[in-house]
Amino acid sequence: MKKSTIILFSTVIVLLVVVTGVLYSIIRNQQTEMDILSQRLDNESTTASSTLAQDNDTIAKLNSQLSNQSTQNNFALESQCAQNAKNFFGEGTYQYSDFSNNSTYTSHYNESLNKCFISISINGTTGNGTSVYGEDLYDATQGTMYGSVLVPFNSSTGVLSTNSVIACLMASNPSITQCSSLGQFINFENKYINTGGSK
Repeated sequence: MKKSTIILFSTVIVLLVVVTGVLYSIIRNQQTEMDILSQRLDNESTTASSTLAQDNDTIAKLNSQLSNQSTQNNFALESQCAQNAKNFFGEGTYQYSDFSNNSTYTSHYNESLNKCFISISINGTTGNGTSVYGEDLYDATQGTMYGSVLVPFNSSTGVLSTNSVIACLMASNPSITQCSSLGQFINFENKYINTGGSK
């Protein structure tokens, strides 16, 4: 082989080695940059997941606080309703003067109507000696009567006459309706006092 061919061949080999080294260095740098980018993406993904988890925790805490506040507000309203009913019943606002009676009451805060009701149960005797049972429904805050029922009561057997009515009225704005049985009145009354809340 000629010397010039050997020199040329050697130069080509050296150039190939240099080009291969440069290409390897470029590829290695790109791989390092890709590894760095991948690590950044992993870190950002972890940070985003952590932030999302923190946001979910914050939302859960706020919902819990809101629920607790709502429960506290309802409790305060129910407590105020109980006090209003006690005042209504105990201060003489409520009286049955037609006969001697033994009355009890329950209070009920109706959340959907935002009203305080008092349901009064009456056991008594009329002037002519008839034993009676009655229920009255009032707005305990405003004193408005919503309904009243009075039925005969056999005091010796303890049996109510559920189908015989002495008097029964139900107020549905703007009219007043007469009812024909204790059951009909109780169904009417339950629309106001059995809708969640205290009784």
